[in-house]
Amino acid sequence: MTPGAPRRTGLASAWSETHRRVVGSQRPEPPDPAGEAEAPKKRTAPAAADGRNWKYLSARLPADIHKTLRRLSVEKEISLQDMVVEALSAYVEQQKEI
Repeated sequence: MTPGAPRRTGLASAWSETHRRVVGSQRPEPPDPAGEAEAPKKRTAPAAADGRNWKYLSARLPADIHKTLRRLSVEKEISLQDMVVEALSAYVEQQKEI
């Protein structure tokens, strides 16, 4: 037994008591037993109207480029996402020609 063990037990019981008083009856119901629960459904992206397969992308853009794209999207009255897709598509086509 280590010298710190009794103190840890005291902290754990104090935490448990504080948690019980604060959470009380707000505790969620326990999950169903493994045998009775439904199989988790695989999440799929909603089907696109144009029939393309879409992938989500998280990217960091320099502030000046983002500002320019945002301004252009307002001028052309299309969404910023569509503007980025259009810019990336043009870039891909340009690279294919090289």
